[in-house]
Amino acid sequence: MLKKNPSRVAICREGEELTYEDIEFYSNWIGNRLGSIFANKFVAFYLKDTLYTLCIYIGIYKAGAIPVPLTNSMEITESYQRMDDIDVCAILTDENKINRKKLKTDIEIIELPQIEEIRKEQATLKFNNGFPHTVNLLPTSGTTGKPKKVQVTLENLNWIMREYRKNYGLDERSRMLYITDYSWDVSMPEIMAPIYIGLTSFTFPKDLTGIQKTKKLAEITKQHQLTFLALSPSYTFAVAKSLCSEDFKSV
Repeated sequence: MLKKNPSRVAICREGEELTYEDIEFYSNWIGNRLGSIFANKFVAFYLKDTLYTLCIYIGIYKAGAIPVPLTNSMEITESYQRMDDIDVCAILTDENKINRKKLKTDIEIIELPQIEEIRKEQATLKFNNGFPHTVNLLPTSGTTGKPKKVQVTLENLNWIMREYRKNYGLDERSRMLYITDYSWDVSMPEIMAPIYIGLTSFTFPKDLTGIQKTKKLAEITKQHQLTFLALSPSYTFAVAKSLCSEDFKSV
């Protein structure tokens, strides 16, 4: 899609858009910032603004590194401590208020730039490490203590995306909601869909709470004529009474 139509919108949020070219430039910046020395090493990320999640994943892949998502449902210090049994070499983050003493680590923390800076620089990738074998390292819930870690391989991801596309009939015309926490395993298809399928992904406005997102769901679906929503049965049941079927005709 990058070569075919670089200016096409890949990810959209109220008042903000990321094109395929934006994703390319941002991921190149991350790949260059990490450098070739990070090949096959673990790189964590913590994002308050999830609009850029796909850029972060692709950038880490370009460095040949393995992504370790740190959930933003808690402070970065707590989130990192759930994963500190992993030999993480760096943390990518848009959080600018980090207590290094509380974080209890001297690993490199890389602050992510704004998209305006990325568009001005238009970085090209300076090396080619190739994709890592493991494309995600996800934690379990941790209800029995320290969360266990689950590896997702490139082969796993390719299979997931093939099945996702086939089973749900998704294509370049599809308009999909990205709603799932990026540290959950089921978020991978939502995050990767623009790259694998070429569809347009829509996400909620920044800083909304769970209740606010629920109230905004119908509005976003109707406004952007979304064609695909991946909602859990429990979430769908919880919000069903407050929704109007007329708002979901496009789905």
